Amino acid sequence: MGTGQQSFDNSIRLASRLRPLAILVAIGVPVVGFWLFGDTYDRHFGQRRTPNVIRFAHFGTYQDYLLFKNVVADFNETNRDVRVVQEYVAGLSGHYRTKLRQEALVDNLPDVALVQLAFFREHAELFEDLSRLTTETLAGEGEPLTLDPVGLEAFKRNGVQSGLPISGGPLVIYLNKKCFRRVAEHTGEPIGLPPPDWTVSEFQKTAEYLTRDFDGDNNLDQFGFYLPRWIYFLPFIWSHGATITDSTTSHWSFVGNEAIRAMTLYQELALTRRATPRDYEVAQLFQDTAFLTGKIGMCVNGPWFQPFLNETSMRDDYLVLPVPRSSGGSITRVTWDGVVVARNLAQARRELAQRLVRHLLSRNVQLRIAQTGKALPARRDTILDFAAAPQARTIFVSSIETARLDPSWKNFRAIDRTINAHLRKLTSEKDNVSPAAMIKALASDHVITENFAEKPVLKP
Repeated sequence: MGTGQQSFDNSIRLASRLRPLAILVAIGVPVVGFWLFGDTYDRHFGQRRTPNVIRFAHFGTYQDYLLFKNVVADFNETNRDVRVVQEYVAGLSGHYRTKLRQEALVDNLPDVALVQLAFFREHAELFEDLSRLTTETLAGEGEPLTLDPVGLEAFKRNGVQSGLPISGGPLVIYLNKKCFRRVAEHTGEPIGLPPPDWTVSEFQKTAEYLTRDFDGDNNLDQFGFYLPRWIYFLPFIWSHGATITDSTTSHWSFVGNEAIRAMTLYQELALTRRATPRDYEVAQLFQDTAFLTGKIGMCVNGPWFQPFLNETSMRDDYLVLPVPRSSGGSITRVTWDGVVVARNLAQARRELAQRLVRHLLSRNVQLRIAQTGKALPARRDTILDFAAAPQARTIFVSSIETARLDPSWKNFRAIDRTINAHLRKLTSEKDNVSPAAMIKALASDHVITENFAEKPVLKP
């Protein structure tokens, strides 16, 4: 009994000594936890119950971050009853799309977000109807808001305006003047820059002209054109009078003589004229770098390429021309980025989110977007301000008038991979596929027949 009582007394004394430590741990762990993770909790959960805090998400370069940091700061300064928190994902859109998809799974999307058109098309049901904003007159502005009609249509799903365009741009042809000078020095002839209103025939001749083996070692040192995947080759397809699908996007229409002529151009650039590099000839170089380093003389790109070039030695050494004319005219592809508001927000929170959308579409913010030179603003009354900047940009403004959106398909990724796979066979010396055979094989591919309502009539 004595031993048991002594052990009990020792336990009591030990517990008394440890009690202050236990109290300290009980208090300290939550304090340290809040210090370490309080910001994370507040960012992702706390703001759900804080009606005057709005989350605004976007991605892009450091310049994009600075642009929208200032835009948000201005909004917060003039809207003291609400605070916008900027959620920025650096770099290209891949990580940003992953962020939004993961947040959608737990019903925690940002209140307001900038999205690319492809993401919007996949997830339009997640976003609020913003049609009321398209007919408003914004505060301090005398006329109703007028946005690019093609951009507006792009962010409409099943008749619902689930997003609004904020900025975008058409594809054009960039020409590297250094490549032209290099050829002129090599041949001793004048520099042969093509005319602004050029044709596909003149484009082909220019691509051949720029393709050179300068040192005579039977290896090409410079190529005329960077042959893109189908989505960037769409302007040439359309300009030949061909289409990929009908106007409903439910029937495959890439058949017939127009399609054959477009694919003949694609194949000839790669094989017959040998004006485009093969993969092993531009190892580890993608289009932008190949253009910058003078490996290629021409490429297809949008206005977002200009700010990058303007920070390099290429600033005064490139030219921008519209897509060359063919039997269907000069038609290009346009893409738009848009602004969306998460669905099912409480009414008060939704009104604050829409107030931020109005700010993003205000003349002041749209002018800032124009001044970056990276994209055309969606507001029709600020597009000319884009062209008025120091670097000549009128080609983009004129090209957007005849630009089209790329087709919208539910299973876009699978169709995209399928078209590009057939294009690779078309430019492969090993496969030796004719344009007509390639078009027939593509139209008969199971991915195409499974994703479109009717099997097309295959023309010989």
